[in-house]
Amino acid sequence: MWNPNTGVTGTGGQALLHYTFNTPVGVPDAQQCGKVLFSDFHVANASTSPSTAFPTECMTNETTGKACTTAAPCPMTPQEKVLEYMLWDLASCVPPPPKPVCTPLTCAGQSIQCGPAGDGCGNVLDCGTCTPPQTCGGGGVPGQCGTPPEGGVVCQPVSCQQQGIGCGPAGDGCGNALNCGTCTPPQTCGGGGVPGQCGGQCVPLTCAQQNIHCGPAGDGCGNLLDCGACVAPQTCGGGGVPGQCGGGVTCVPKTCSQLNIQCGPAGDGCGGLLDCGQCVSPQTCGGGGVPGQCGGGTR
Repeated sequence: MWNPNTGVTGTGGQALLHYTFNTPVGVPDAQQCGKVLFSDFHVANASTSPSTAFPTECMTNETTGKACTTAAPCPMTPQEKVLEYMLWDLASCVPPPPKPVCTPLTCAGQSIQCGPAGDGCGNVLDCGTCTPPQTCGGGGVPGQCGTPPEGGVVCQPVSCQQQGIGCGPAGDGCGNALNCGTCTPPQTCGGGGVPGQCGGQCVPLTCAQQNIHCGPAGDGCGNLLDCGACVAPQTCGGGGVPGQCGGGVTCVPKTCSQLNIQCGPAGDGCGGLLDCGQCVSPQTCGGGGVPGQCGGGTR
């Protein structure tokens, strides 16, 4: 038995009061179009006595103490507002997932005052020079202008690993430039939305995931799939359903636009091959994590 005041079940566990997920389950986010919502909390006024019979507990405005009327209705409780929001949200469209974009870092944002540095997206920053006799890192603090105190302090350069930078250019804090390496295509530096880290890997789709039973198709990452042939006299799309074996009906091929595919190869559903175009470098097909869409490049 669940206690609505504590949210705890009779066995001591926490009750599940609200749960939602997008559908169809198991397909890429960009292909989901529906929602399922489970709600098990009650819209009730906690200050109302359990002995008060419905609907008399709703007839008085708690703020003014006056009876609720059509002209002066009672305000909605926070619980009622939440429930109303969930009902409207359930009927709203599922938005496409945001494509990861690398946001360049600034010198100030990294607290670097001098010398070269990386912006986390594969580009070099010039963070300025120091006024002599100061030098970059000369005071013993990497990336800061300073002069050695008596006895001399040598600037200790900082490595890519010490700065947690996995790719692209960077500064060592002592006025020198570092090369923190390149990414293995189709990944790019910052392409997954994390500056200085390789990302944007495309996960290829299978024929089964796309519900394609015959003919060629694209995997969403710029590669071609062979989804098999039909047993004669059936043909691919011959039953009028693209990508399915059938016969007796003329197959109407689909276009890249109808398939919502922006790049790479794809099947037209009738056994023919489509070329849906290429991406402008440094973006790659599926590089932003969305199959069949250009992404993963720095901006």
